[in-house]
Amino acid sequence: MSLDQKFWLRLATRSDTASSQDDKQKIGSLANTVMNLANAVVKQTEGQLDQSASTLQNILVSAADERGEWHLPLTEQQSQSMQQALDRHLGTADEALLSTAFSWMRKAADDKQDGMIALIQKMLQLYAAKALQHPSKQSSAVDQVVAADEDKWEPLIRQLIESEQTTEAEFSQDLQKRMEATLLSQTSGSYMQRVQAEYLKEIEARFKEVYQTVLDQGAS
Repeated sequence: MSLDQKFWLRLATRSDTASSQDDKQKIGSLANTVMNLANAVVKQTEGQLDQSASTLQNILVSAADERGEWHLPLTEQQSQSMQQALDRHLGTADEALLSTAFSWMRKAADDKQDGMIALIQKMLQLYAAKALQHPSKQSSAVDQVVAADEDKWEPLIRQLIESEQTTEAEFSQDLQKRMEATLLSQTSGSYMQRVQAEYLKEIEARFKEVYQTVLDQGAS
């Protein structure tokens, strides 16, 4: 963490122009206090990042085989193992963890490690699905899709449409309400807001694709 250089220049100027030795000592004491606080913040941040990296690694390893290797797409059992590992760390599934996940994805993109990107994206999908679920006596069509594994969205959406459990208008309206609630309940610009919003947008896009396909097949 680097403090604004202008801040230190202003302190130095005030110290040089101080009218008494006592004023100079007060300014020097202020500078020491600020530096100590800055160092404490740096250490705390580094500790959080180290903990987040360890947590992310544990979550990803949970989906590996006995040799510590990943095979994509993950099997249902591997996805469940990753979900269980994520559930165990829900208390630490905060901004630091999500920030680390995006940092790793950027590094993986630079190294052209597409498999690692897909693996972390899978973890983010599981996180978003869990974060967006809420207890309800009656599960709506949107609730069902949100809670489902991403590779099961299309058959589930098709079934919901063909069985007339939802309409395009109903699904879109419910999804929009969920999106608004997500944007309002999360810190603006946070990774938690971003991950959940992107998850809902992907559901919206997939629903439109499946709905159009059902319409085209019905017209043919």
